[in-house]
Amino acid sequence: MLDEAEARRLALIPKRATSALVWEPRQNHSGHLFAFTQVEDQRGAVIPGMTVHLEVRSAVVATACLYLFTLFKLVDGKRRRAYQLEVAPVEKRTHNGPDGPLFGPHEHFGELVALQVQDPSVRCGEWPACFEFFAARCSLTAGPVSAPC
Repeated sequence: MLDEAEARRLALIPKRATSALVWEPRQNHSGHLFAFTQVEDQRGAVIPGMTVHLEVRSAVVATACLYLFTLFKLVDGKRRRAYQLEVAPVEKRTHNGPDGPLFGPHEHFGELVALQVQDPSVRCGEWPACFEFFAARCSLTAGPVSAPC
């Protein structure tokens, strides 16, 4: 498991996507698209076990969304969440934790820490702004990423 301190340390490492983030349908979830890339450090060396996963779910209602932006790190052979931004409508309960529920956009540092996102640009319908927020929070540089929706 990654604790908050280690997750924040991993998020601060400057990193670049090793390949274009190309959207593909997720075979086991109808209506979901995902994109994936490994990451490299500033010298161009792949950071072992570190990957970026993006996922969107097609909404039944146009104002609804689910965007997941995740930085993973392989730890003891298991993929662990270092940082994640989850974007959903502000009225939707998106997390249940020991400190109570969270509604709408929130972020995770490690496996246990969940924090409400206060940035008003992080919301449904603002996919590019959400990706920019994610990239800034986990120190990621990526080439152009087309909006999946």
